[in-house]
Order: sequence, then structure tokens, then C-alpha cells
Amino acid sequence: MLDAVWGLIAIVAVAAVAFHISRPKPLNLAVRDTRPAVNPPFSNGNTTGFFGEMLTSVLLAREGWKQLETHLPGGQGLDGVYVREKRRGFEVLLVETKTTQVGTRNYDPAQMSDSYVRHQLDRFAPLHPGGHALVGAIFKALDRRSPYVRKELWHHDLATAVTVIHPLDRSGAPIGNGRTLTGAAHFRLMEALAISGHWFAQRYREKPIDG
Repeated sequence: MLDAVWGLIAIVAVAAVAFHISRPKPLNLAVRDTRPAVNPPFSNGNTTGFFGEMLTSVLLAREGWKQLETHLPGGQGLDGVYVREKRRGFEVLLVETKTTQVGTRNYDPAQMSDSYVRHQLDRFAPLHPGGHALVGAIFKALDRRSPYVRKELWHHDLATAVTVIHPLDRSGAPIGNGRTLTGAAHFRLMEALAISGHWFAQRYREKPIDG
């Protein structure tokens, strides 16, 4: 009886070893994380800023926000005007994005004061069909301090792969400590966008349409 038990144990042990040897295993690759998330860094402030605005747009799109074109000739205008459908209408998010590669911040609250936002939206309205009605509705909501029109500052630190989001008051000043986006998934998103962006800038050339 005892011999049979030991025989059964031996069979189970052999089967376990065979299973361990034969089951698929992750690849052993010499791949290591490289900091910062954007590597190599962008060569100038304009490119860094454009990347940050793209990152903001992607993150907001994941939350259901639709971006409207707001850039005016010469690169002026608001960084982002976003709308998202609610059950009985829409909500609006006005965004200023700041992006740095060395951890510093360079935000002037006047850039997102209600008066400045109104001025930029007035210039933006003719660019869109129905733009004047849209801007008028935003102005009325700002006057009523509606919770369905909000302003935010998004700061992306490409060296640490951290994004900090601050709500803004009527003067454009940040309110509170804000919320932070960080962690492995956020790092990977920054990294992937940077790799794709470098490739896109180097390889893509838009071809004219014949005729």
C-alpha cells in the first residue's frame, strides 16, 4: 500500500515537472525602460508644445470629449475647446496645455481668464458653421457660472511622465491641488505617442490631390 502511494506521488511529481518545462514562458529579452518617457527629447519648444496638445487631446478623447478646431492663423488661439454630449445637451471644456521636458512650469493665469477666453472665442467663431451660436451659448454659460462650462490647465512633464490637471477660476488661476495622471500606463502612452510622432514627422509627406 505504501509503495503504491509513493508510486502515485512520483507520477504526480514527474507530471508537474514535465508541465513546468513544456508550458509557454514569457520571452527573456534585453529590453529596459528608458527615462524620460519622450526619448529623444523634442528639439524645440514649439514641437514640445504641439506634442503636449496632442497628448491632451488623446487623453480627453478616451473620456468621450470631441475636440473642435481652435487654432488661428499664426498659431494663436485657445489650445483646446472640447465638447461632450450629455443626456439633455452638451458640456464644454476649455483647456490650456503646458508641456515641459525639465519639470518647470510657465503658466500665466491671464492666458485663461474669462475675458481672454471670450476674446479668443470671438475670433474662433467664424471658423465653424454655427460657430457664433456655439460661442454665444458658451458666453451665457460663463455668465451664469454653469458647471457645464469648465476651464482647466493641463501640465505634462515629459521627464517624469506625470500629468497634473488643475481647474481654473474666472481669473485663470489654478484651484486646489488638481488631479494627477501617472503610472505605467500613462508612461507607455506618452512613450508611444512620442515614438509615433517622431516617425510621423520624419516619414510622412502629404501628397497633392490630382485634378
